[in-house]
Amino acid sequence: MKDYSRIFGRKKLILFDVDGTLVDTIGIQLDALREAYWTCAKTSFETDEEITKHFGKPARTMVPSPFLDKGKHIASKTISRILEYHQKKMKERLAKLGKENVLPGVKRLLERLRRDEKILGTITANQRETGKILIRQSGLAPYFSFHTYSDDTYTGKKISERYQLVLEAYRRAQESYPPHNQKGRPHRR
Repeated sequence: MKDYSRIFGRKKLILFDVDGTLVDTIGIQLDALREAYWTCAKTSFETDEEITKHFGKPARTMVPSPFLDKGKHIASKTISRILEYHQKKMKERLAKLGKENVLPGVKRLLERLRRDEKILGTITANQRETGKILIRQSGLAPYFSFHTYSDDTYTGKKISERYQLVLEAYRRAQESYPPHNQKGRPHRR
């Protein structure tokens, strides 16, 4: 195992997923996907679970999964159209997202962790564009030193290599700004 003490010193790094862990976005995600599937592929699914069981996967993998489960082929051009439409609808819906979508106890936990000088980051299957909107609109951005998105980490690599990319993202963030001020409070960005 690599020694990361040069990066973190004696501080602990804690990574959080965003969707369903910090913020309730399942309804937003599901509505946007249903609309994208219908608009771009003239397809609907019987149950929500046919779609939601694939949540957490990177978008390029998640989108075709319900089709593959049914043994249906979906052209890569159609996948791209669905992804583009889904991204557009997610941006529209996330722009209306509020702090009320933050799950109970999350802010209190993040405040406590920051007081204890933990280094906090996010790792999410969201694409960068929608992920940034989600973090900003939920009011959680100030608690985190850095964020990683599927664009950063989903490279088809082994999980250990993906976390190496997360550590590199953290290192780049440290070069841009310190993770918190002298009192352990998050910087406002």
